[in-house]
Amino acid sequence: MECKSVLFKVVEMKVDEVHSFEIGQSVQVSVNGNRFSQKIVSRIEVVKREFDDKANIFIDIFMGNLNLCTVIAREDYILDIYEGSSYKDYVLRKAEDFDYN
Repeated sequence: MECKSVLFKVVEMKVDEVHSFEIGQSVQVSVNGNRFSQKIVSRIEVVKREFDDKANIFIDIFMGNLNLCTVIAREDYILDIYEGSSYKDYVLRKAEDFDYN
């Protein structure tokens, strides 16, 4: 099993720059420990928005053009992409100390 990680650091992200990930049919997606069934999630988009008080990242989960949910966070997030010979999993979660090494 191979794992590729994408770390979204709030302070380093550019405002309004969209990071988009297309999701295949047989992929499992998990967001903060909540798992979506296969064939439900088709795209994940991560974007930083800046407001008067502080910057936030918005993580949108889509099924086609339908926005299923939005996670709004001020903390760094990480997207772990696990890939094996017969499966692929996307795990989106808050970044932990060990993710910065």
